[in-house]
Amino acid sequence: MKHPQRSTAIHSAVLLSAACFVVCLAVGAILTPAAQAAVQTDEEALVQYTPEELEDTYQRLQTSIMSPYCQGLTLADCPTSGAVAMRQRIHAWLEEGRSSEWIVNTLTGEYGEWIRSAPKFAGFGLLAWLAPGAALVLGGVWVGGYMRRHTKPQVSATGASPRPETTSGPDTSAEEKGRLREIEKRVEAELDAWQA
Repeated sequence: MKHPQRSTAIHSAVLLSAACFVVCLAVGAILTPAAQAAVQTDEEALVQYTPEELEDTYQRLQTSIMSPYCQGLTLADCPTSGAVAMRQRIHAWLEEGRSSEWIVNTLTGEYGEWIRSAPKFAGFGLLAWLAPGAALVLGGVWVGGYMRRHTKPQVSATGASPRPETTSGPDTSAEEKGRLREIEKRVEAELDAWQA
């Protein structure tokens, strides 16, 4: 038997999740041009790194950029001569005072978005960040609805299954009521014997 209130609640939760997902994508699409403009205006400014900051930024960039020479490996893990040359190029840019954003944007322009080890939290990359959470929420709603529909009634603390107080309705004859009482007594006796 379908419960209209439950299916309406599940339907509402799915629609709400979908609406939130669409809003997040829209916000990401709106913020992407602003973020790009901020990076482009920052291109002219050079950064003064301390030796420790330079080394930390260099290490972070090596692990956040995928190697174009070794499929599936970051630049830090790729042993090829091309990867060594790219690491030297990145180090030289950092010594010139280029920001890590400038370096990543330059390499993304040369090789494409796949060069990032993690997608940007903007535009289409926002989908990669939000899709797992949305799938988890929708999966939880589905499992909750499935469990409500397909679970058996709970057994009370006394061990008896919940049942209506009366076993007969207004249209039941006296003879039927007597037979129902006999059956009820036998079932209760069997339950008591089974529990003992």
